[in-house]
Amino acid sequence: MAIVFRLPFVQILLPLALWVLLGRLDPLLYDHGREATRFQFTWTGLATLAFLPAAIAVGRGTAPPLDVGPGGGAEGWPGIVGTVASTPFLWPFAAVFTGWLILSFWGAVSAAAGHVVRYPLTLRLF
Repeated sequence: MAIVFRLPFVQILLPLALWVLLGRLDPLLYDHGREATRFQFTWTGLATLAFLPAAIAVGRGTAPPLDVGPGGGAEGWPGIVGTVASTPFLWPFAAVFTGWLILSFWGAVSAAAGHVVRYPLTLRLF
């Protein structure tokens, strides 16, 4: 999970690479790779759109200071959760991130069990 936060768009590139490289070997891998790529592509766009209010508020200087980390308020998860809970312009992003996390976990568990997964709220453009 930590690799997703440090490398941009790896959540799209990894399923895409698996779909392209291994999809020919197994129809189940083909279906899962295609659907996972669609899901990650769609939800990355949703996260970008949901983060726009926060980016605009920071750019305009209307965002309250985020006291998380060394020298700030609480550190770690309690500080992050408290900051998001007390900062309304981060709520859409938090909702999209939570949905992405839950649906990614559900898809991984379903794929491991051998079930064909169709993620909800996914654009099926390709």
